[in-house]
Amino acid sequence: MTEPDVFYADWDDLGIPENARKGWAAACGRYFASDPLQLWERHEIDWGEQIAERHHALYSLFNCGVESPIEQTMAGWLCWLDADFFGFVDACHEPWFDDDYRWGEDEWGYSVMPQVQVGSYRVDFLILVRGFKGKRRIAIECDGHDYHDKTKEQAARDKKRDRDLLLAGVSVMRFTGSEIFRDCEACFLQIQEAVCKASCEVM
Repeated sequence: MTEPDVFYADWDDLGIPENARKGWAAACGRYFASDPLQLWERHEIDWGEQIAERHHALYSLFNCGVESPIEQTMAGWLCWLDADFFGFVDACHEPWFDDDYRWGEDEWGYSVMPQVQVGSYRVDFLILVRGFKGKRRIAIECDGHDYHDKTKEQAARDKKRDRDLLLAGVSVMRFTGSEIFRDCEACFLQIQEAVCKASCEVM
């Protein structure tokens, strides 16, 4: 039984903030602990490559603009999305997020991009799932205030925003800051479920 090469990265040199590091590390720990008894026996998976690819995904997200602390935490988790046969999550591959772009048959998969413009709205993260039968788009919104802290006007604006995005073909998953800081894993698992469902629909 051979162990994989150790992957090392200097987070400080890359400018990744602490919230994102903690989220990424927590998601990494959850991912690798999912099947600990068979981890090193699954020779078809290169665990070093897994870590390196998902580290690069986090770096790409921050190059494209991740703003608030709650978005930073969420970004760390989103790098570990897994849709079975779709492989690694791609971060910030811009042509795929262009509505006019037509990808080839070998370009199916799923991608995450922060701060994407959808119509007149900018969403915190957009997950694009591509397959032979088309695409699905899922917006992840990280609210800075809990729902009960919002005014009626703010709540109404958010509801209209979600309806408008749905009409534009984008499903919206909205999480409050306290949800993300208290249990980002629970938020992540809901997003993961949505991504897996979307991947089945487009394949």
